[in-house]
Amino acid sequence: MAPDIPTLKESGLNLSGMGWNTLFAPQSMAPAAAERLSQMVQEIMNEPETREKFEANRLIPVSSSSTQTAAMLKAYRAQWAPVVQGSGFKP
Repeated sequence: MAPDIPTLKESGLNLSGMGWNTLFAPQSMAPAAAERLSQMVQEIMNEPETREKFEANRLIPVSSSSTQTAAMLKAYRAQWAPVVQGSGFKP
Protein backbone atom coordinates (compact mmCIF):
# COMPACT_ATOMS: atom_id res chain seq x y z
CA MET A 1 0.00 0.00 0.00
CA ALA A 2 2.81 2.41 0.89
CA PRO A 3 6.09 0.68 0.03
CA ASP A 4 8.26 3.75 0.70
CA ILE A 5 7.08 4.12 4.29
CA PRO A 6 8.97 1.92 6.76
CA THR A 7 7.09 -0.28 9.18
CA LEU A 8 7.34 0.34 12.92
CA LYS A 9 9.83 -2.52 13.20
CA GLU A 10 11.91 -1.21 10.29
CA SER A 11 11.97 2.15 12.09
CA GLY A 12 13.47 0.53 15.17
CA LEU A 13 10.29 0.36 17.23
CA ASN A 14 9.41 -3.04 18.63
CA LEU A 15 5.69 -2.29 18.76
CA SER A 16 2.54 -3.61 17.23
CA GLY A 17 -0.60 -1.65 16.63
CA MET A 18 -4.18 -2.33 15.77
CA GLY A 19 -7.36 -0.41 15.40
CA TRP A 20 -10.26 -1.16 17.69
CA ASN A 21 -13.55 0.26 18.84
CA THR A 22 -15.28 0.03 22.17
CA LEU A 23 -18.28 1.47 23.93
CA PHE A 24 -17.73 3.65 26.99
CA ALA A 25 -20.37 4.68 29.51
CA PRO A 26 -20.32 7.48 32.07
CA GLN A 27 -18.68 6.61 35.40
CA SER A 28 -21.93 7.70 37.04
CA MET A 29 -23.87 4.87 35.34
CA ALA A 30 -25.27 2.42 37.87
CA PRO A 31 -23.26 -0.84 37.89
CA ALA A 32 -26.35 -2.92 37.12
CA ALA A 33 -27.16 -0.73 34.10
CA ALA A 34 -23.55 -0.89 32.88
CA GLU A 35 -23.56 -4.68 33.19
CA ARG A 36 -26.85 -4.94 31.30
CA LEU A 37 -25.53 -2.68 28.54
CA SER A 38 -22.39 -4.82 28.32
CA GLN A 39 -24.47 -7.99 28.03
CA MET A 40 -26.66 -6.45 25.32
CA VAL A 41 -23.63 -5.39 23.27
CA GLN A 42 -22.09 -8.86 23.63
CA GLU A 43 -25.34 -10.45 22.45
CA ILE A 44 -25.48 -8.16 19.42
CA MET A 45 -21.81 -8.77 18.59
CA ASN A 46 -22.43 -12.52 18.64
CA GLU A 47 -25.40 -12.39 16.25
CA PRO A 48 -24.56 -13.98 12.87
CA GLU A 49 -25.82 -10.92 10.95
CA THR A 50 -23.60 -8.58 12.97
CA ARG A 51 -20.57 -10.81 12.53
CA GLU A 52 -21.21 -11.03 8.77
CA LYS A 53 -21.36 -7.23 8.46
CA PHE A 54 -18.08 -6.82 10.29
CA GLU A 55 -16.38 -9.56 8.30
CA ALA A 56 -17.70 -8.14 5.00
CA ASN A 57 -15.70 -5.01 5.85
CA ARG A 58 -12.60 -7.05 6.72
CA LEU A 59 -13.07 -6.41 10.43
CA ILE A 60 -12.76 -9.01 13.15
CA PRO A 61 -15.80 -8.91 15.44
CA VAL A 62 -14.81 -9.35 19.08
CA SER A 63 -17.12 -9.40 22.05
CA SER A 64 -15.34 -8.49 25.27
CA SER A 65 -16.54 -7.98 28.81
CA SER A 66 -15.88 -4.70 30.61
CA THR A 67 -13.16 -6.46 32.63
CA GLN A 68 -11.46 -7.72 29.46
CA THR A 69 -11.69 -4.27 27.87
CA ALA A 70 -10.19 -2.62 30.96
CA ALA A 71 -7.27 -5.08 30.88
CA MET A 72 -6.71 -4.43 27.17
CA LEU A 73 -6.72 -0.66 27.72
CA LYS A 74 -4.22 -1.01 30.57
CA ALA A 75 -1.87 -3.05 28.37
CA TYR A 76 -2.34 -0.66 25.44
CA ARG A 77 -1.49 2.35 27.61
CA ALA A 78 1.59 0.59 29.01
CA GLN A 79 2.80 -0.14 25.49
CA TRP A 80 2.18 3.28 23.99
CA ALA A 81 2.79 5.70 26.90
CA PRO A 82 6.60 5.62 26.51
CA VAL A 83 6.29 6.19 22.76
CA VAL A 84 4.02 9.20 23.21
CA GLN A 85 6.13 10.63 26.04
CA GLY A 86 9.33 10.10 24.05
CA SER A 87 7.84 11.90 21.06
CA GLY A 88 7.50 15.14 23.01
CA PHE A 89 3.78 15.31 22.23
CA LYS A 90 1.91 17.76 24.44
CA PRO A 91 -1.90 17.46 24.56
